[in-house]
Amino acid sequence: MVDVWPDWVAEHSAPHVHANPSRLLLLQVNVRDAAEEDEKFSVLMGTSVDERREWVERSILAEIAA
Repeated sequence: MVDVWPDWVAEHSAPHVHANPSRLLLLQVNVRDAAEEDEKFSVLMGTSVDERREWVERSILAEIAA
């Protein structure tokens, strides 16, 4: 893996910001994970009560089976 993070910080930081690369934390988010979380959020915060109930029931059954 090529370490481009310090270069990116230097290019995209405001002149008054002095980022110390040894103190920065870089997290990788998997696209699959993001899509799953977006679906969960949409269902749980959406207006469809039936869809939310079905999602909760499926989740509970999956936990019981595990």
